[in-house]
Amino acid sequence: MEFKCTNCGTVLDGQPERCPKCGKRMIYPGQELPVKKEEIKQEEAPAPKERTDSLEIERSYFDGGLLQKIGWTLLGALVTLITVGICFPWAVCMIYNWETKHTVIEGRRLGFNGHAVQLVGNWLLWILLTIITVGIFALWIPIKIKKWVTKHTYFQN
Repeated sequence: MEFKCTNCGTVLDGQPERCPKCGKRMIYPGQELPVKKEEIKQEEAPAPKERTDSLEIERSYFDGGLLQKIGWTLLGALVTLITVGICFPWAVCMIYNWETKHTVIEGRRLGFNGHAVQLVGNWLLWILLTIITVGIFALWIPIKIKKWVTKHTYFQN
């Protein structure tokens, strides 16, 4: 039977106590781990877990709503339109901040720490390059934005 780390997806050789790549403690079906006294605490119930044939994994979900998405997108488009694209970085940050706050991956909520001030310099450069290349550089702008957004996305817990 093949086991994979639920944290990084590394295929495990045998049944090691921890993942050799990310260091996450592994729990295998039918195995009990020793618990130290200082680790025993009265805490809230853990998030619901799905059982697979190899390891336990926590659920991933998105808890945002359609009306919220429409509202944030319209607000971002309106601000971008009124400012002739100058405030587009603000709209990007506003929308991605909302999306990440409502996203949970394997029981861990995402966060976003990007600010429009960090993106505006790049945005102006990309617009200039698009003008110089007669629109060709515009093909790379969505990739550049995705890289920047990913760089500023993290797990909150």
